[in-house]
Amino acid sequence: MMKERTLRVLEFTKIRDRLASKAMTDMGRERCEALVPSSNITEIQRMQAETEEATVILQYVGASPLVPFSDVRASLTLAEKGATLSPKALLEVAALMQSARAARKALDTERDNTPILKELAQRLSTLHNVEQDITNAIISEDEIADRASNELMDIRRHLRGANERIKEKLNQMIRSSAFQKYLQDPIVTMRNDRYCLPVKAEYRGSVPGLVHDQSSTGATLFIEPMAAVEMGNELKTWAAKESRRLSGFWRPCRRKSRRMPTSCAKRWRRWRNWTTSSPRGCSPAR
Repeated sequence: MMKERTLRVLEFTKIRDRLASKAMTDMGRERCEALVPSSNITEIQRMQAETEEATVILQYVGASPLVPFSDVRASLTLAEKGATLSPKALLEVAALMQSARAARKALDTERDNTPILKELAQRLSTLHNVEQDITNAIISEDEIADRASNELMDIRRHLRGANERIKEKLNQMIRSSAFQKYLQDPIVTMRNDRYCLPVKAEYRGSVPGLVHDQSSTGATLFIEPMAAVEMGNELKTWAAKESRRLSGFWRPCRRKSRRMPTSCAKRWRRWRNWTTSSPRGCSPAR
C-alpha cells in the first residue's frame, strides 16, 4: 500500500476529496475517503469494467438511478438487540429498502452490456412487504396513520366524534345571547387539555363547572361547564385508548425489526458500495 505522503505528492488525496464530495450518502463518503490505489491487476480490470458499465447506465437512464438514503447502522444495531425503533428510524429503514428496490429495477434489465452491475443488482433482494408495512402505517415522524390497524381506526373515529360533540355543545352556549353576558370573550379555549370558556369572575356562580385556570389579573376564570364535563371525560377516555394503542402498535414493529438486521445489513453493505463511484484502479483501504 502506498504511503499517505506519496498519495499527497501525487495529489491523489485531492482527487479522492473531490470524489467524496460527490457521494450521495455519508456511508458512501466514508468509503470514498478510504480509497487507495490498487496493485491487483484483476481487481483493477474489474473496477474499470464496472466504471464503463456505469457510464452506459448514465447514457441509458439520463441520470443516476441511485436514491440517497440515511445511515441506518445504529437503527439496525438497536433492532438486533430487541429495541423498538422510532417512527423516524423506521421511515429511514423503509427509505433504504425503497432505494435498493429502485436501483434493482433500473439495473436488473435485459441489457447485455452491463453484466457486472446487473449481477450486483440481482443481489439486492428487496423487503417490499416490510417497506409497505412501514410506509402504510407511518405518515411522518410524529403521526401514525388510521389505517395502521382497524382498532386504531375505530378509536380515532370515536375520538373525533367525542371531540365534535363537546365543541358543538360549547359553541351552542357561547352563541346564546343569554349566556354571552357571562363571558369575557365568546370563544372556546383549552386549559389542562380540557375545553373551557373564559368566564368573568363576577359570574362564577352563574356558570356551574370546573375551574381549570384564571387570568393573571383574576378577572377571568377558565371554566369547563358541567354540561360539558362528562363529554370531556369521554374525550379523555378515548384519548387514553389511542395512546395505549399507539404504544401497542410498536410491539409487532419490534418483532419485525428483530428479523430485519441480518437481511437489511447485507442489503445495506451492498447498497452502500453503490453510493460511491470508485476511480478506476482504486479500492477501499483494508
